[in-house]
Amino acid sequence: MDHRDGHDLATIENLLQEMLILRADIVDESASEAQQISEAHKNHKNSAWNLFNYLALRRRDLRPLQQRLAALGFSSLGGAERHVLATIDAVLSMLHLVAGRTWEQASPVRSLTDFETGLSLLAEHTQALLGDAPPERGVRIMVTMPTTAADDYDLVYNLLAQGMDCIRINCAHDDATVWSRIILNLVLPRKRCNDPVEWRWIWAVPSCVPAPSLGKPTSLKCALNATCSDV
Repeated sequence: MDHRDGHDLATIENLLQEMLILRADIVDESASEAQQISEAHKNHKNSAWNLFNYLALRRRDLRPLQQRLAALGFSSLGGAERHVLATIDAVLSMLHLVAGRTWEQASPVRSLTDFETGLSLLAEHTQALLGDAPPERGVRIMVTMPTTAADDYDLVYNLLAQGMDCIRINCAHDDATVWSRIILNLVLPRKRCNDPVEWRWIWAVPSCVPAPSLGKPTSLKCALNATCSDV
C-alpha cells in the first residue's frame, strides 16, 4: 500500500487516532482500579494491571475497528489478553510507520507485560496453580463434579483413569456433606489409579445468588498434598 495515496493516508490517520484514544481510555480505566491492583500479591502485580487492561479493552465492541485493521493488514488485536498494551503499541508503531510519522509513546504508561513476558507469566502462574502438565499434553483437564460424584466412586475413578487433573465443585448446589464425599471419592481412587500426581486442586465456586439452605455464598479451596502411598 502506498501511504502517499490521500484516501489511504486518511484511513491510516483515522485508525491511528482511534487507537490512540483506545489506549488512553484503557490506561485511564485501569488506573481507576489502582487500589484494588495494589492489593494483589507482588508476583501477580503486573498480571493484575494487564487483567484490568484487558477488561477495559473488552468492554468495547471492537469488531468494526478489528475489521478495518485486518483489511489493511494490521493486527486485529486478537490474542491480546496476555499483553494488552504491548499489542496496542505494536499496532500504533506500524500505523505511525505507514503514515510516515515518528512514533511517540501514546502515554507515559508503558506495558508491564510485553509479548515474551506475557507468555512466560502465563506458563509460570499456570504451573504454580495447577502443577506440572502431564507429559503427553500441554493442558490440564478440569471436570465439574455432579452431585452423583458424592456416591459414585466408579465415576470419579474413571475420570481419573482417563486423565482428569483437577475437579471443580459448584457450591451453588448441595451442601458441605456432599462436597466432602466428593473430595473423599477423589482421594480414594488415586492409589488404585497409580496416580503419579502428588496433589490435586479442589476448586469450590460460590454461587452468585445465595441458596436458601446455605445462606451467604461459600467459597472453599483446598489442596490435597497426600501422595498415593499416603492414601
